[in-house]
Amino acid sequence: MTPNINEPLLDKAPNKIRFTNFNEDEDTTCIKELLYLQFRPFMCYVVAPILTIVTAFIFGLCLYWFDSLRVSVFYTKVKTIDEASHMFVEGRQGNKEVLELYSCTGQKAGFDTFLYRFI
Repeated sequence: MTPNINEPLLDKAPNKIRFTNFNEDEDTTCIKELLYLQFRPFMCYVVAPILTIVTAFIFGLCLYWFDSLRVSVFYTKVKTIDEASHMFVEGRQGNKEVLELYSCTGQKAGFDTFLYRFI
């Protein structure tokens, strides 16, 4: 079944993100799950540095090594792409990445595109 290239890959319906994998046989580039995220600058630039210094850099190391902790501290899950600034991508092989959304039209109408290439 060939996907229709005129349909948007990201639905605006809450908690439903449609996507099409380029090649289902290639496990390294296949996406398993997508989540909409919104960046929290106060947590990133104020709270996390203070906690890192207070815990003698142990909190910073935990943020570096644990993706789920980093996502829960620096981002908030949102329901629509209009609210999102980033996208959480989980690959079929268990790889996890947070990717920034950008506008494919170049206008300030909103973010609707992300680039995922796990190699």
